[in-house]
Amino acid sequence: MGERERESEREREGERERESACDGDDEETGEASRRRSFTVESKTFELALDDRKGKRQFRIVEKKRGVSTWVRLGLESLGLFKEGLIHCIRDDEEGRWEKEWKEGGKLYTLARGFNRAGVYLRLGVVGLERKRFCIFLPRGRRGKRGWTAMVEMVRQMEEMAGRRTEVQEVRTVGRANPAKSYVEAVRRTNWDGLNAIKMRVTREEIAGNLQKLEHCLVVSWKSEKEEEDDLERLGSLWANSWGLKGKLGLAKLERGKALLEFEDLSEARRVASSGADCWEEPI
Repeated sequence: MGERERESEREREGERERESACDGDDEETGEASRRRSFTVESKTFELALDDRKGKRQFRIVEKKRGVSTWVRLGLESLGLFKEGLIHCIRDDEEGRWEKEWKEGGKLYTLARGFNRAGVYLRLGVVGLERKRFCIFLPRGRRGKRGWTAMVEMVRQMEEMAGRRTEVQEVRTVGRANPAKSYVEAVRRTNWDGLNAIKMRVTREEIAGNLQKLEHCLVVSWKSEKEEEDDLERLGSLWANSWGLKGKLGLAKLERGKALLEFEDLSEARRVASSGADCWEEPI
């Protein structure tokens, strides 16, 4: 056996040892309502949105040579997993890195490692019964990049989960009025609690709204004019002065203040880091 064949065999043995360190087989039950998948370095990864016992969960399956391992995550853990992926994609280092968190009594670990085959991420979970599950996601080479493909797949599943959530309900004690908006209902509420409001917002909605807020800034300016400010003109002037390439949305809050929504997140961060939170109104 040549040196190249022996090296390949050692890599395969090391990979089998890593896979055997985690529990899991190919007999997982539960009908996935939606699935996404991709292949990198002879491995296939599938992300499925499941409804188990009335709870929405995400299942990431790693398949190779007829062997499957998987981990289950809630929406919060899926978001933390995505954050770790993005961090490692942007980080040029290839050394060890690790983060861990808990959700629903389970301990999750995301660790970066390196072997002869290249850089990989290990996502593991220890369940309530101390049973271990894990997957190994290679970074990938050139166009077939495993980490970037996984980030895109996670984003798609997050959007899918958001579309399937129920519309938030706003109810007033004594009589429900679905035609009224949340703001209208709040205005009818007094501090004595005579018209209490019960509001249900899903985690998916909260996560989606928080992601949108990353693109937003509140700006203020001094205006000596008595007439209403021309937001369209101001927005055009600001976009030109900041050299924006993406779209800029504006919404008036009160006199001298407006909410800006940047299409490009990097441009929103650049403007925010400039430290200019008050502008004189251009003449």
